[in-house]
Amino acid sequence: MDHLVLIHIIAISFWLGVVSVEVIFERARIDKSSIVLLHQLTDRFVELPTISVVFISGMLLWSRASWSLEFLPKVLFGICAIALNVICYYFVEKRTTETNTFLKQSTLILWVTIPGVFCFIAAAYLGGGHANWW
Repeated sequence: MDHLVLIHIIAISFWLGVVSVEVIFERARIDKSSIVLLHQLTDRFVELPTISVVFISGMLLWSRASWSLEFLPKVLFGICAIALNVICYYFVEKRTTETNTFLKQSTLILWVTIPGVFCFIAAAYLGGGHANWW
């Protein structure tokens, strides 16, 4: 397998793992300040660098395909997933332990995560189809 493809797949897999851990943080029976801090630190130092690798490797792969429009739906779903993740990061950073802010930002995080997961799954499905995995 090509090294760039491998980097892209590993980064996507790692990103999925990070999101899974963040869901655990959000649902854990721990105090609000721990949830806020854990999610912020994970986003800043793990998730944002990971989605940067996903974006860069994805663009490099698409450029290898001469920016073929055949891959446009997959690329758009991938960019949408990344963009929604960045919006989610904004809400994570704005969240505080104050009850009203915590609840409002947590709700916004959830509402951005749902379509982000849909875009992620769609991009992964289309990418797997292009790779003849199914």
